[in-house]
Amino acid sequence: IVKGYELTKDRYVTFTREELAELDPAKTRTIEIQDFVNISDIDPIFFESPYSLGPAEGAEKAYSLLAEAMEQSGKAAIARFVLRNREHLAAIRASDGVLTMTTMRFADEVVSPDELEDELPQEKPKVQKREVEMAEKLIDSLTSEFDPSQYRDEYREELLSMIERKAQGEEVVAATAEEPEPTKAPDLMAALEESIAAVQG
Repeated sequence: IVKGYELTKDRYVTFTREELAELDPAKTRTIEIQDFVNISDIDPIFFESPYSLGPAEGAEKAYSLLAEAMEQSGKAAIARFVLRNREHLAAIRASDGVLTMTTMRFADEVVSPDELEDELPQEKPKVQKREVEMAEKLIDSLTSEFDPSQYRDEYREELLSMIERKAQGEEVVAATAEEPEPTKAPDLMAALEESIAAVQG
């Protein structure tokens, strides 16, 4: 196996393991905080995987102090750390005295809307003021407090149920799913009115 990078079609730069090892960031158990920012300033598109952080032995007081100060200020810390020979960016937040860290994408890893120009309509469709007001009314009527416990991974639940049934010797026969028929785009105003009536009724 050769590791390399394609410069142009059929033209590559290749690397040896030793050359790549020279670029590996120094291994460290430290999470280096670089900045503090308002949590609301971070676009969720940058977030990846969450982790819980605990204090190192002897650092319990410093941990509690940082957690309390961050929670009261409503700030998040932007930090860097090394995991599996790769440097990562992360956001650290405090909640109920506990620090949580969410790995983040670097700016060049996020696709900007400008790069999607070829895939999006060239002319933005015109929408009427009444349509916007009806859409806002529907959104308002469906708005509630965020409760993560009400959203379940239904696929996982069905898979675990199937595993349990198979473990008990039950034969599981998969039903063949029919391909969904393509649907015609609905009349927007009629769909909004129908949705609002359903919510209110």
